[in-house]
Amino acid sequence: MTVPGWLILNVYVLMLTGTMLYFSVREKRQTKQNKSFIRLQGVNLFLLLFDSFSRLEYMGLDTLQYFLARIGNYVIFAFDPIGYLFSILYVASWVKGSKPRAQKIFLGIAIAYAAINFSFVTLSEILKEPWFYTYTDGEYTRGSLFMIRGALNMAYCIVVEVYVLMYQKFIHPYYRRYIAAFPLIIMLAGFLQVMVSGAAYEYAGTAFASMVLYTYVQSRNLNVDYLTGILNRRGIDQELEASVFLGKDGKNFAAVMIDLDRFKEINDNFGHDVGDDALCNITNLICKSFGEKDRVGRFGGDEFLLILNKAKVEDLEEKLKALKANVAAFNQAGSTPYKLYYSTGYAMYGDEPELSPQEFLQKIDALMYKEKEKHHCDMKWQTI
Repeated sequence: MTVPGWLILNVYVLMLTGTMLYFSVREKRQTKQNKSFIRLQGVNLFLLLFDSFSRLEYMGLDTLQYFLARIGNYVIFAFDPIGYLFSILYVASWVKGSKPRAQKIFLGIAIAYAAINFSFVTLSEILKEPWFYTYTDGEYTRGSLFMIRGALNMAYCIVVEVYVLMYQKFIHPYYRRYIAAFPLIIMLAGFLQVMVSGAAYEYAGTAFASMVLYTYVQSRNLNVDYLTGILNRRGIDQELEASVFLGKDGKNFAAVMIDLDRFKEINDNFGHDVGDDALCNITNLICKSFGEKDRVGRFGGDEFLLILNKAKVEDLEEKLKALKANVAAFNQAGSTPYKLYYSTGYAMYGDEPELSPQEFLQKIDALMYKEKEKHHCDMKWQTI
């Protein structure tokens, strides 16, 4: 007995998608990103299952195989664009801070395309019109609008990519390249789906793209702060310990402690949701001001720790000036009901290589609080 190639591919992709879904569901801490990833894998698993039904061979129109094949084709044609909608929602889960209202336009496009596609596919099935697929003498053949629909699917992958590029500054730098690659991989697989019949290339491509996300994005969630998308306390502590270990061998680095001043006033005056927004915005400004290779972590509630390898004092001070300018520009824009103020403390580890991670941390923490005391004594501060 010869096993069809499509069946081997579908079984493999089902196992891969099911495995990612299983381990994602079993995560103890369900972040917004993880929940969105679970929904995305659930949709792909659902569509892949019905794609398998659509490829069943049958001997007559009154057989169970024919019924399952017909149902399978209807489901994948009618619900396929929902995968693109959940792709947009997944990307949106990684967009942090104050999001432009134009973001809703992309979600609206996804919902509208899914609704219109569902309506036309359902109508073609009810009226027995061969718009997308048909059965001639019991054999499946592509319909007159199949290629147009395939082109629209690939065009929507471009829409998702445009969405990523437009809002990339709101996505943590480490994740940008992988999230940006996600719709491109699906688009390439969709092209193969349209040009070469016989296998579920589109769903295999989605599974492969999801595997990239799971490996380089989702699996880092253990060390990632659920709100800001940067390293959490556990992750940044590990980075500090590793840097100190290397620093004892002469590989110097710098560390910066940043504390968001008057954060309690933002929470008290505007609520915790606005306070969360402030944390996301200061995170974006920090990441924008420092390099992609600089590690940024949320050390505490409103405290951030940055680690810069092979750093020079001059380069560090330039980046701190950039942060000051970016925060000033943010405050001047007045797009939020609050203004951002912060205090910093920083030092080069190479100056005192005998310090432990805890001692070095205490050193920069003390420097940061010294600056914070000066800020509290400054009577020229503007009100929030």
